[in-house]
Amino acid sequence: MSSNPSFHPPELERAIALHRQGDIGAALPIYTHLSQTRPELAEPWHLLGVIELQKGAPDKAEPLLRAALERDGTHMKCLSNLGAALYQLDRLEEAERALRQALELDPDYVEARYNLGNVLTKAERDEDAMTAFDHVLKLQPNHAKALINAGVLHAQHNLHDQAMAYLLQARALAPDDFSCLVNLALSAERLNQMELAKDAVASALAQQPDHPTANLIAAQIDYREKRFDDALAKLAAVASQPNPSITAKLHIEALHTIGLVHDAMAEHDAGHADLAFTSFAAANALDREDTVAAGVDPRRYVARINDASDRLARFTPTAAVTDATHTPPVFFVGFPRSGTTLLEQMLAAHEGVLTTNEISPLERISGDILAAPDLDAVDWSALRARFWAVAEDTAGSLNGRMLVDKMPLNIEYLDLAARLFPDAKLLMALRDPRDVCLSCFMQHFERTFAMTNFQTLDDTARLYDKVMGLWLQQRDALGLGWLEYRYEDLVEDMDATLKPVLDFLGLDWSDAIRNYRNQAQSGRVITPSYAQVGEKLYSRASGRWTKYANHLHGIHPTLAPYIDAFRYEG
Repeated sequence: MSSNPSFHPPELERAIALHRQGDIGAALPIYTHLSQTRPELAEPWHLLGVIELQKGAPDKAEPLLRAALERDGTHMKCLSNLGAALYQLDRLEEAERALRQALELDPDYVEARYNLGNVLTKAERDEDAMTAFDHVLKLQPNHAKALINAGVLHAQHNLHDQAMAYLLQARALAPDDFSCLVNLALSAERLNQMELAKDAVASALAQQPDHPTANLIAAQIDYREKRFDDALAKLAAVASQPNPSITAKLHIEALHTIGLVHDAMAEHDAGHADLAFTSFAAANALDREDTVAAGVDPRRYVARINDASDRLARFTPTAAVTDATHTPPVFFVGFPRSGTTLLEQMLAAHEGVLTTNEISPLERISGDILAAPDLDAVDWSALRARFWAVAEDTAGSLNGRMLVDKMPLNIEYLDLAARLFPDAKLLMALRDPRDVCLSCFMQHFERTFAMTNFQTLDDTARLYDKVMGLWLQQRDALGLGWLEYRYEDLVEDMDATLKPVLDFLGLDWSDAIRNYRNQAQSGRVITPSYAQVGEKLYSRASGRWTKYANHLHGIHPTLAPYIDAFRYEG
C-alpha cells in the first residue's frame, strides 16, 4: 500500500470516471470511504471539496480542500479550487494567496490564472484582472469565459470597441451564454451598432424575459428608436422596489431612462415634462444616497475651483515659448452638457486636427504640477515634453496635426495651461445656462467629485456660478487667445458657426467635417452624448428649459448674470 499522498488506487480512478460522467451519486460514497480508510491520500478530500463546490456550498468545500492540502501542499488543482471557494465566500485576500501558490508551481496553469482574474475583478483591481485574463487567452485563445470577463471589464471602463472584440469572439464559441449576450448588447448600443444590439438583447430576453439588465438595455434601444410606450413598459418592472434582484445602480438607471422617455414625449405633450422631472429627481435622490455611502464628497470639487480662483489671483502671463516641433495646443472647455462633444467630433473629422476624446493630457499631468510647493520653480520645459508624450500615448501620433485637448471642466486648469503653453488657444463652448443646468440635472453621470454636484438643481446652479464665474475672470487674465461659440448657433447653422472657429484655430475649411457623423457612429465617442452626436443635427435641445420653467424659478437668480453675459434672452 502506497503512502504517497498523490497515489490513486483503482477504486479512486473508478470514482473519478463516474464523477466525470456526471454520476456524483455513485462517486461520492467512494470518495467518502477512501477518506476514512486511506486518510493519508489527498485526492479523495480534494474531490469531496469539489462536489461541495459543484453543489454551491463553498463553506463546506473549504475544510475539505484544506484537508487535502495538509496531505499534499503542492496540489495545484486543489489550490485553485480553494481559491474559487474563498472567492465565493468573499475572502479575497486568502483566495489570491491560494491561487498565487498554485501559479508559483505552474505560471501557465489556466484554471488558477482564470480564477485569479475573477478574484481581482471582485476586488476592483481591474487592470490586474485584465492582465490575468489576457494571460489565460494567450494560453487558450478560445477560453470563452475569459473572453466574456475581459469584455465585461472593458465595457465597464467605456472601452466598448475593445469589449466588442472579446464578446463577439466569445459569442462564436458560446452563442447561448447569457452574460455574453447582455454585455454584447450593452456595448453594441454604446457603439451605435443598433442591429447587433437588438439581436443580442432579443436572444438574452428569450432566455430570461424578466431579467432587469436585459430589459433596461432593450428599453434604452426602444427609447432611441422612439418606441416610447414599449420602453416604459419594460422599465416599469426594473424601476420597481423592493426587488432583491435589482441593484441600486439598475434602479437609478431605470428611473433616469424613464425620465428621458417622458422628456422626449414632452415634445408633443407638455404634460410629460413634470413626469420626466419627477423621475430625474427620484433617480438623483437615490444616487445621492449611494454617493454619501461611498464617501464621494461633491464639496471637494468646489474646493478645487476655489483653489483655481486663488491661483488666478496670483497669475502673471509669461512670454511665448519657441517649439519648432509642435503646433501650440488648443484647450477646449465648457460647462458639462454644453455641446463640446458635438464640436469635437466635427473638428476630429478635419485632417489637420487630433482630438483627445476626453482623455486629457492636461488633466493627466495636472496632479504633478499642483503637487509642487512653488509653481514658479516648476520645470515647465520638462512638463511640456511630458504633455506631448502623454498626448501621443493616449490620442495617437500627431503627424503634424493640431492637438485639441478637450475636457469640459479643464477650466480649473487653464492657468496651468497658460504656464505650460503661453501661446495656446482657448475654445469655450456656451449654451443657455438654464438648458445646461437642466441637462446636467437630467444626466446620469459617472460618480465623481465634480459630477455629484448635479444631483440637485440648486447644487448644479451653484457649481455653474463657480465654474463660469472663474471663466469670466480667466478670459483676459490669462493672456491667451480665446473664442466663445454657442451650441444653439452650431445646430442652427453649422457652417456659419464653424467658419470663425476654424479661422480662430488657423485651419482651412475641410469638407470632411460634414461627414463627422461617420466617426461618431464608429464608437469613438465615450461621453454621455454618444447617442446624440451620431444623429443628424437637431435643435430640439435648444430652449428645452421652457418646458420645465416652473421647476427652475429657484435657480434663476444664480444664473441671471450669465444669461446676460452670454447674450441669452431672459
